[in-house]
Amino acid sequence: FGSTASTLLHRSPCPVLTGAHLDRSADAADELEINRILCALDLLAESDKVLDSAAELAARFGAELVLLHVVPGTEALPDRQIDCELRGHLLKQAKEQLLAIASNHGVNATILTEAGSIAPTVENIAIASSADLIVIGRNGEHPWWEHNSYGIARRAPCAVLSI
Repeated sequence: FGSTASTLLHRSPCPVLTGAHLDRSADAADELEINRILCALDLLAESDKVLDSAAELAARFGAELVLLHVVPGTEALPDRQIDCELRGHLLKQAKEQLLAIASNHGVNATILTEAGSIAPTVENIAIASSADLIVIGRNGEHPWWEHNSYGIARRAPCAVLSI
């Protein structure tokens, strides 16, 4: 991982599979089991395409699908204490949006919303949910998404498919 991987991740015209922390042996790719897919959505225009890809993979592998949206924030104490009501509203709104997107696509999934720094939060949820694959969007409408998609791929405890 570095500038070359970051450039490839953001400029490739096709999906990119990365695995910074995967076993590098030749047999590892043949033995990759996918039982749980974590799909991190930013709730922007690309979310439909990302969800469709994750749902298709879940169906192909017979895997459980978990949808996650992270409301951006920090873990700093003052930030956690200020605007708790606003954070709660944003989390509730994100959950409603995830439920609507899943319903509109006919997808059965566990729905999670969290607040915090995006890449570390996705990493923590991937670990807590024992995800075998993380599916994310890239080249989103917001400049911060490009930074976060690389951060997610870099920190992920499992393979990451960037759509």
